[in-house]
Amino acid sequence: KPLIGSPRTETSVVNGTYKGFMEIMLQNNDTKMHTYHMSGYAFVVVRMDFGDWSENSRGTYNKWDGIARTTAQVYFYLRYVWLLLNTKIIETFMLSKMSNASLEPQFCSYHRSIIFC
Repeated sequence: KPLIGSPRTETSVVNGTYKGFMEIMLQNNDTKMHTYHMSGYAFVVVRMDFGDWSENSRGTYNKWDGIARTTAQVYFYLRYVWLLLNTKIIETFMLSKMSNASLEPQFCSYHRSIIFC
């Protein structure tokens, strides 16, 4: 669920399962566009929309033909965009940027009621 409160700068440690999946939702309440970029890694944007995200929104994700990308923009006239990332990519990035693990973009799959790539 989205966090309530003012934005703050802190170290973020992500806990995940190896070769598992993760869902990230970005919400832009500003008046400017913001760019999200993962250098050398891929994710899939499964939905961009107005309003607030809820658990019921998962039923409307594009889980069939997502395009792997490394950068996405969160426009100010859209209140949020959901970006889904493969946990394996994040864990490999956090453990070692020099890892030889395969980080090829993957096709979307439906797993435990959430879509991930």
